[in-house]
Amino acid sequence: MFGGVEPKAGQYFPKVTAPRSAPEFADYMLQVAIRYPEADTIHWVLDNLSSHTRKAGVEHFGEKAGSWLWDRFTVHYTPKHGSWLNQAEIAIRLFRGNASASAGSEIGLLCEGKLSLGAAV
Repeated sequence: MFGGVEPKAGQYFPKVTAPRSAPEFADYMLQVAIRYPEADTIHWVLDNLSSHTRKAGVEHFGEKAGSWLWDRFTVHYTPKHGSWLNQAEIAIRLFRGNASASAGSEIGLLCEGKLSLGAAV
């Protein structure tokens, strides 16, 4: 699962894929870049999964296009032994149906589209 978050706008745009492979990551990079055509840079926080690299885009789209795509992003990697972002953990629990009871009402409203992510997190 890939999860993009634009906290100030309350936007969340997940993409669920069966494999966690470089081509799926490269496709998601392109989707995010297309979403923000006028941005000078897109800040991206990534974990250290081996497919979360420039190489993924280059192998999938070719050297020129893949490099251009990667250069659209300012990448911030999480610490190798640190925990992942809370937003990603919440989204994964939602997709798996294991949301915590403490966040139940807000998560339910978020799923129904009655609450923005910015208000829920």
